[in-house]
Amino acid sequence: MGSSDDKVETAALVISLVALIGTFLQVVQQYLASATGYANCRKSLKGGWYDTVHRKFQRKELRFEVQFETPVIFVCPRTNDRGPMDKPELGLKVPIAFLDGTPDSMKKARLLTQEEQDEQQRDALQHNRIHTADNEKATWLNLLEEIQSMERANLKWVTEHHHHSHPHPVADFKDHTLVVALQPKPRSWDNMPAGVKKPYATTTICHIVEIASMLGIYWKEFDRSREKYRAEGNGFMLTGSTVPDLGLTFTFQICGKARFQENRIIPRDEIKELCFGYVRTIFYKAKDNRRLGAKDDNELQFGSMREIAETMVQLECNTSTANYFKTNDARHQHLFAVPFEIIGMLGQCLYMRNSYHRMLPNPTPYHWDRRFFDLPRLIKEFATSVDNKKYMTPSPHTSTLKELTRQVLEELEADRKDVERRRRQKDMESAAEEEKKQDNNTENKENEGHEKKKKDVEISSDIPPEGGVTGPLKRMLTRKRTRPSWSPSWIIENKASNPPKVEDRPKKDHGPILPGYNLPLLNCLHEAIQKCDDYLKTRERDLLTMVVREHIQEVLKIINEPEPEEGTKSTTTGDTGDNSSQKAGKTVPAFFDVLSAANPEDRQVIFMQVYFEHVLPRVGDRAAKAYEKRKEMKTMCTRSYTLMQLSKASETSELGIAPMKSAVGPDATAAISTPSTSTAEPSPALPTTPDLAPEQVIEAQAIWCTLIFRMLCWLQLHDFDRQDIQFPKSELRGNRLPVYIS
Repeated sequence: MGSSDDKVETAALVISLVALIGTFLQVVQQYLASATGYANCRKSLKGGWYDTVHRKFQRKELRFEVQFETPVIFVCPRTNDRGPMDKPELGLKVPIAFLDGTPDSMKKARLLTQEEQDEQQRDALQHNRIHTADNEKATWLNLLEEIQSMERANLKWVTEHHHHSHPHPVADFKDHTLVVALQPKPRSWDNMPAGVKKPYATTTICHIVEIASMLGIYWKEFDRSREKYRAEGNGFMLTGSTVPDLGLTFTFQICGKARFQENRIIPRDEIKELCFGYVRTIFYKAKDNRRLGAKDDNELQFGSMREIAETMVQLECNTSTANYFKTNDARHQHLFAVPFEIIGMLGQCLYMRNSYHRMLPNPTPYHWDRRFFDLPRLIKEFATSVDNKKYMTPSPHTSTLKELTRQVLEELEADRKDVERRRRQKDMESAAEEEKKQDNNTENKENEGHEKKKKDVEISSDIPPEGGVTGPLKRMLTRKRTRPSWSPSWIIENKASNPPKVEDRPKKDHGPILPGYNLPLLNCLHEAIQKCDDYLKTRERDLLTMVVREHIQEVLKIINEPEPEEGTKSTTTGDTGDNSSQKAGKTVPAFFDVLSAANPEDRQVIFMQVYFEHVLPRVGDRAAKAYEKRKEMKTMCTRSYTLMQLSKASETSELGIAPMKSAVGPDATAAISTPSTSTAEPSPALPTTPDLAPEQVIEAQAIWCTLIFRMLCWLQLHDFDRQDIQFPKSELRGNRLPVYIS
């Protein structure tokens, strides 16, 4: 009886222990399950960011909290030492990781190296886990990896391209002032909105626009009223929408193969302005207004038609010229859009010396397509026209301009010859490889024929003599002996006799041979622009403004309005630049129609001919007249102010009050002998058009030629992508509105 009770007690004890252990495991599981979002973090994060995911027990709440880190992404110069996560007042300094594509940068950014990514792909192949899209991974990880890949691929292209170029020093990553950087930020899953299932990265609206430009992604839709954002290009897609309880969230997707060669934008901090439609002029002084969103007087806006019309007003153009950009019926381009011409005349040179980067974000709503014109040919036609004395009177600066043009043409010719030489060399190498491949194929066929004859001789020697085996048995034996032996030894012998040829392997793609990427040519264009800037900055600012204004008015006028035939009289007032379309007498086709009908080889000749025969004389004469009128107005205003000050001084002296010291200086006081004569002098009349001195017209023409030459060199030195156009977003420049990347 006692033994049976012991068995029952033992069984009860075992059952109780099992129940206790089960209850304990259930409690542990409940606590572990309280770590909401832990599984989502582990699946979404990879690399070093995967190691930041951990559970922290909250004693007061008796549960686990999931904590992790995600990056705060921003764009800054390479020398920046302060990020958005730094708190100097609290003594908090977070290290900054710059994305330059090196293994050290990959480690600091907590990303997998290329070898580790290849190893993961091999593991996925072995376990059959390859999908068309990796939806589990956070898209900002793809973004960071592609930025690193951009730097690596571009450095490789620069190195290979520089190897085939002249032995000049080339700029490296240390010279870049536009770099993507990040800082880690601690986060908790408790603060994640309800609809978000993956950890997200943080950036700002201005930085996401700048990063998209760096990757070659161009906006197709940017509508803040409907909260629709979509950008595509270079094998990427960036879409944005508003997530409840979070804000504007972007998703980065890879939809094709990216290339980062000549299409990489210039890595300078100044190109940030172009991403929002701003263009700094040559008179811009170094300062940073992006945080304040303020517009400098020496900045021009081209982001939309309305902003271009305001820029025309800023350049002191008449109302008719500004109205061209307020209507859809007007034409704004000849060989290319007129705003590009203004940018080339007045825009800052953004080229980095000793570098192969030429691409810029397009600040205008117009497409830029070099297939419709030839800039080297335009420079050549400009040199021919500026040498012709019938168009303009030579000046001291004209000889300098001719020398600069000659240097640029020499470098353009050297670049053309170098491109032709490299193309011929490449064609010869391809032909030699093809011929060598054909010879090898012929030799292989001959060897196969000799081997076949040899085998036939061996087989015939093994066949028994006549009278031995006959009939079907003999035919079967012959077929059996003529078949090759598929033993491993035969396979090894066959491979040794026919090793794989280098010609059969895929060739290494060095990319196309591109004209205009010769380092001496780029540096020569840069120096020519700098010398033009030095000359323009020493001229009278008012006269320069008048030349630019009259040029824009005249060009837009001849683009949109037909010219009257010789001998007819136009109702348009030439001096005022009125754009009335009513013409007296017969008219000839407009400038735009003539250019459109011209063959590609004739467009450049017609363009420069019209500019020098029609635009230059009118611009030089009108700009000089307007400048003299403005000088006369300033003189009269100064004289009236002087008379008013002296009149006040005489009144105070009559009252016995000591006159105040004149602010206009002793020269003005000496100009008028006594107060009585000053008060009796009549009020000044309105200024009349003065007789122009030849020097004034010659200087205006020299400024015009310098501006045209600078425009051609600027557009040859820089480039825009054909798919890139600007959407109105100028108010987002420097905007620090937080946005998120899923």
